[in-house]
Amino acid sequence: MSPPPSLLDLTLVTAVVHIHRFSDLSSVPDYLVYELFQKTLAAGKLNDHVLRMFLGTGNDEVFQLVEALKIRPVIKPILPTLCRMFRSGVLMQGHFEKLAILRISPLPLVQSLPQKTKTSTSVAST
Repeated sequence: MSPPPSLLDLTLVTAVVHIHRFSDLSSVPDYLVYELFQKTLAAGKLNDHVLRMFLGTGNDEVFQLVEALKIRPVIKPILPTLCRMFRSGVLMQGHFEKLAILRISPLPLVQSLPQKTKTSTSVAST
């Protein structure tokens, strides 16, 4: 019969299950951060938020493992918008035609219904 798991093992397993809810790992000791990172990888719970959280600890072992596995945070591109084009002075005469082609007119939310004309009946008053 195997011995029951230690309280530390149960705590790490629970932490891995709920790792996406954490916002900071500064209260976790360094010797546990690396073990928690390994268990997070094994459980398939590593995403961009969790990776940045582990990298924020400054743990050297975590940095080495991330570099060895060539894991990189997701870089979200910033797409230019019309406001940025106006501010930067990029929008020139030739761009107006392109914008007119790309512009999509919004669909009306409610279609106008034909209005019924009311016929007034005149009642002769005596």
